[in-house]
Amino acid sequence: MLAKQYRLPVDNFSSKARVLLRGKVVVAKATVSTAGFLRVGVLTSRKNIKSAAVRNAVKRLILDSFAPFTTGPKNNLSTDLLIIVAAPIIKLDSQITSRLSADLEMIRTLLPRTRTSK
Repeated sequence: MLAKQYRLPVDNFSSKARVLLRGKVVVAKATVSTAGFLRVGVLTSRKNIKSAAVRNAVKRLILDSFAPFTTGPKNNLSTDLLIIVAAPIIKLDSQITSRLSADLEMIRTLLPRTRTSK
């Protein structure tokens, strides 16, 4: 699980953030962070995912995929990243998991472009 300091409170996210990616399952928005390192927030709505257990599993899956970016030399990203689960998900089957993994991989490849120079 991603450490608490690297989790972004969704309420504090800027409404003027740019859209980084519109995938099949998620929409990712990014803005410059005041914290100086990568922070990730996940927004899942009850409208798209009815079951709380599935919502929490999706959040854990997304947050776990960004855990390697919080340690080591990769953490010079000064970015707040909000990931919005936009597709209706009934249960986590292999098809949804593969779509979600593909979207997250695309987001991870786009992140090094937003690095700040120090």
